[in-house]
Amino acid sequence: MSERHRAIIAWAAALGIAIGADPAPASDAETLLREADQKVAARELDEAIRLYKKAIQASPDGCAPCQLALSKAYHANGSPKNAVASAEAAIALLEKPQELAAAWNQKAMVQLAAAEKSPEKLRAAEVSFREALKLDDRPVIRFNLGVALLRQGRDADGIAELERFAAAEPSSPRAKTARDYIENPRRAREPMLPSLELRTLSGELLTDESLQGKVVLLDFWATWCAPCRASVPSLRALVERSAGQPLVVISVSVDQDEAALKSFLEEYGMTWSQVWDRERAHVADLGVSGYPTYILADHEGVIVFRHAGWGDAAERAVESELRRAVGRAKRAAKP
Repeated sequence: MSERHRAIIAWAAALGIAIGADPAPASDAETLLREADQKVAARELDEAIRLYKKAIQASPDGCAPCQLALSKAYHANGSPKNAVASAEAAIALLEKPQELAAAWNQKAMVQLAAAEKSPEKLRAAEVSFREALKLDDRPVIRFNLGVALLRQGRDADGIAELERFAAAEPSSPRAKTARDYIENPRRAREPMLPSLELRTLSGELLTDESLQGKVVLLDFWATWCAPCRASVPSLRALVERSAGQPLVVISVSVDQDEAALKSFLEEYGMTWSQVWDRERAHVADLGVSGYPTYILADHEGVIVFRHAGWGDAAERAVESELRRAVGRAKRAAKP
C-alpha cells in the first residue's frame, strides 16, 4: 500500500470511518451492508451511516462498496466532508477501472454540490471528474463534467461535453437537461425554469418564447387536494387584479379524470391558463413532491420563490414575492 493510500485511510479513520478494523466474517459485513441499504431506501440516513460503519469494521478488506455507499449516505445527509473522505477511502481500496471511476465520480459529485460559486472548489470537482473519465468514458461522467465547466463560466468547454453526452444518450432522462443547459448555460449556474412547452386545456401552447419578459407563477394542484381547492378564490382574485401586468399564472393539474377536472374549472371560474399534467412530466421536471406547490420565476426565468402548502402565511408570501418580481419586470422593460 502506498503512502498516499495510508494517509487517506488515516484521514478517513480520523473522521470515524474505520477501514479494516476488527475483521469478522464477510457474511457479517454483507448483512450489515444490505441492512444499511434498506435504511437508505427508507430515508433513515443516520441509521444507515451507523450500519455502513459497522459493515466496514466487520470487513477484512475495508469493504470498498461500503465506503462508496457510506459516501452517498453522508452526501444525502448533508455531510460533504465525510462524504469526500469515504469516497477517497473507496478509491484507496479499489483497483478495477470502472469501480475506481465510480468512486472518483462520487467524490466529484460531492465536491460540485458543495462548491457553490467557489472557483477553487469548482476546479477541484472538475479535476475529480477528469480522473473518472481517464478510467471510464461513460456519458454520465461527461454530463457531470459539462455541468462543472458551465458552473465555472467555461461555456464553450461545458457545452462541448454536454453535446457529447446528448449524442451518446439522446433518450436518457438527463438529455433534456443537457439540451436546456446548451441552450442557456445560465441554467447550470442559477435556479432557473427548465425549457417549457405547456399545452393548455384550451389548446394554447406556452413556450419560453411566449413567456419571455414575463413573470411566471406556476401553481401545481389537484381537485382532490383540499388546500388546493382552498387557494382557488385567492388565485382567481390575483389573476383579476393582475390584468395588464407582465404576469402569467399557470395552474398545472395532476388529476387523472379530464372530465372531472374540466367540470371543476368551469364551476369555480378558473379561466386562466390550465395545464393537465396527467403523466406528471412537468411535476418531474420541476421536482414537485406535494400539492399545492407554487413556483415563481422572474422575467428572466430565474426561480425567485418556491413554496409548498397553502394558508394565510403562504398567501401573503406569494403576493409579496409576486409584487417584487412584477416590479422588476416593469423596470427592466423601460427603455
